[in-house]
Amino acid sequence: MDVPNSINQGKSFLRIVLPVSLLIPVVGMILYFSKFYGQMSDSSNIWADFAVFNGYFLGWANLIVLGVISFMANRATDAFNRLQIRPLLFVSIDRPITVEGFKDSWYLKNGAKNVAVNVMVRFNSGQAGMTKWVSCFSLSENEKLELFWVQFADQIEVAYSDLAIEKFYKFTIKDYFGNVNEIKKEEFDLIVEEAKDNRKNNYTALRDKLETFFASGESSTEYVEKFLRKNLMP
Repeated sequence: MDVPNSINQGKSFLRIVLPVSLLIPVVGMILYFSKFYGQMSDSSNIWADFAVFNGYFLGWANLIVLGVISFMANRATDAFNRLQIRPLLFVSIDRPITVEGFKDSWYLKNGAKNVAVNVMVRFNSGQAGMTKWVSCFSLSENEKLELFWVQFADQIEVAYSDLAIEKFYKFTIKDYFGNVNEIKKEEFDLIVEEAKDNRKNNYTALRDKLETFFASGESSTEYVEKFLRKNLMP
């Protein structure tokens, strides 16, 4: 759970707990006056008894409020700590550097201090469908990786893990909007196996193949039919 969700859930919880906490001492007052005295008294002793009696109700109300606040703080702190140790990937578009032949390239960048390891990428070209997973390099803080082979993409998926290989994520980009979800180890392991099966088309192998493709005189308009279908389609 992320920080904003923890805060929003805490606010919703407080909207329920606070009225209940305020109602507890009110109930104490009603019980006291209905049982012992029907009207306001001028006696200081009676007011002292009332303070002692209602103090129990106030104590319970304070205990509930403090418990809720402590619970919210713990949830928010836990979510913030998870956010701090999680790699945060995002994409941008710029001119190609690795292989010249296309007008633009997608770039994957890590905006967090934690390293993203076991980075794997696949995409849906629309024309040919979803490609195989391509294994890439790890990404440290502010490091950028050019996804030079990702062209004519309707959807891009990036799978990766944290440095400890304990948390696993899938980053999906569709229509220029991104979404990150934590996935189970079993799902991540399946992706790793698919990428291993496609090791002949890993990042560096694809770079060399694409350089040869353009050096042979082929153009970007022939990329899907003559390169993508041949090398990356299941």
